[in-house]
Amino acid sequence: MMKIGFFTAPYRDQNFDDLDRTLGKLKGMGYDCIELCTCQGHVCSPYTLLPSRFGRVKELLENHELEICALGAHSQWVWGDIAKIVENRRFIGGNYALAKQLKCPVVNVTMGPFPGEEWYKRDKAWELLLHSFVLAAADAKKSKINLAVEAQAGHAVSTPEHVLEVIEKTESPFLKVNFDASHWQSTGQDWKLALEKMKDHIAHVHVRDYISDGKPLGSDGSNLARVKTVPIGQGHADIQGQIEMLRGIGYEGAVSVDLDVDGDALDEAAQASVEYLRKLVGEPSPQASEQTVPTSGNQG
Repeated sequence: MMKIGFFTAPYRDQNFDDLDRTLGKLKGMGYDCIELCTCQGHVCSPYTLLPSRFGRVKELLENHELEICALGAHSQWVWGDIAKIVENRRFIGGNYALAKQLKCPVVNVTMGPFPGEEWYKRDKAWELLLHSFVLAAADAKKSKINLAVEAQAGHAVSTPEHVLEVIEKTESPFLKVNFDASHWQSTGQDWKLALEKMKDHIAHVHVRDYISDGKPLGSDGSNLARVKTVPIGQGHADIQGQIEMLRGIGYEGAVSVDLDVDGDALDEAAQASVEYLRKLVGEPSPQASEQTVPTSGNQG
């Protein structure tokens, strides 16, 4: 049975006290598992979290009886500066180390960048992206941690075909997909077709709902401002259809709520989201709650 997770990015936990409060809130709301944000500025970021403190993160998860379903390591993969490419590889390597300590099955990443930089050319970006992912996939194999990629509008990788090409060219069983139907639906692409094409590679799922003016954004992401994130079940995304299709392909991993909501509205949005998803997913069985969150039947 699928489990309901939450991507902690919007809580912006800067220290362990913040993280402790966030985990307590999410457990109280009824979430089964957590996708910890490791972006810069968050307490779990490898930029600042020393390996000697990894145990504290594990302790907090255990105290709140929350499983870890993923690390959310959104970063920039394509740079004109080689030093920044090396820095990003170190960042992802730090995520592998933390994931291993937490017995976390997957590290989620986006596949940037957004266009607009002076040096940005599609062909050059693609070359740099592939090079970076070949290295990252090799590191994932050494760590035995799945690296799950998420395509987004405006990124160098923004179609199912792009994703599959990256996976094919890395030739790594540890490079997987973090599937988010909203990215496909909001850009006018067929999310069901995208899921069908990538189903054998899915290791994790993001669930995001949104409202827009109904006009496709286009894969270049030039109209992203027309999309507003809302609590799950209150927007235009076909959430019920997503859960049904995931169940149909045999997916039994986490569906992680991905909200872009700030301030006082965040707790309400998180609560409404888990309540809506619980009606679709059902209650976890006692046996399932004693096990580690699975990803998919296609583990590397």
